[in-house]
Amino acid sequence: MPALDTLARLKLSQWHRLGWLLPWLALTVSLSVTYLVWNSERQNVQKDLQADFDFRVREIHSRLEGRMMAYEQILRARVRCSCHRIR
Repeated sequence: MPALDTLARLKLSQWHRLGWLLPWLALTVSLSVTYLVWNSERQNVQKDLQADFDFRVREIHSRLEGRMMAYEQILRARVRCSCHRIR
């Protein structure tokens, strides 16, 4: 029976060590998963912001180009008008 008692103590000692290790393991896994999810979401938000920025840049570029074309037409019309007056 003493051999069983020693074996039981050894198993209890192993469980005791595992009892200290298990919370740290759970903490490490939880923090790792949290970091991976956070990083993934951060990258998604960054991609969305970049897409929104790119859209706005294209929109502003298009509007400026339209304004410049309108100003160019006005200037050409005035040049033609002034040429007719000179003659």
